[in-house]
Amino acid sequence: MYADNEPITKKDPSGAIWETIWDVANVVVDAARVVYHSAKGNKEAAKEAAVDLAFDAAATIVPGLPAGINKLRHADEVAGLARAGNKVVDAGRVAEKAVDPGKGRDVSGGQVTGPSAEAEKRGLPKTSPKFQTPTNGPQLPPTNIPDGWRVRQMPPTSQYPHGYWRLEKPMVNGGWQAINPSTMKPGTRSETHVPLPAKEK
Repeated sequence: MYADNEPITKKDPSGAIWETIWDVANVVVDAARVVYHSAKGNKEAAKEAAVDLAFDAAATIVPGLPAGINKLRHADEVAGLARAGNKVVDAGRVAEKAVDPGKGRDVSGGQVTGPSAEAEKRGLPKTSPKFQTPTNGPQLPPTNIPDGWRVRQMPPTSQYPHGYWRLEKPMVNGGWQAINPSTMKPGTRSETHVPLPAKEK
């Protein structure tokens, strides 16, 4: 029991208050996720957030049980997002180096224009061993998207010789969720990475 249940007059040498603050913060975040996903009509995500809320509320009551531990089931997803973020940063650095104004190449919105073979020679990302053929055919990104959403365009690779784009919606945790433009729902990489068409000459 924290400070013999007298936190005003007694001290907390073990630092138990910090676990309680962490637990309460997790409960607040989980409650916000339930409200957000319910308002958006995403029943599956709202249900998952409600399970997290129940666990974290229990963790607030049980000493020594830290809230948020049940979210470790998403650790692989978080690690994947971190790896994807690193790839985007690396692609941005490579794209920066690919600019060659003397030969008419430029970088606009993260997309390198020019022949894909030349782009590969300049060090753009190589073939991924986990590549899956895209389910959406080559097309230009949409110009009319829901408020708050974004479209990211990526530079050419050996799998996407003209680059690709991805429609993304914001998540409560500050991240972005890839959306399949055919269904307007979350999808796999092969469903959300849409090849860009060849540029007309």
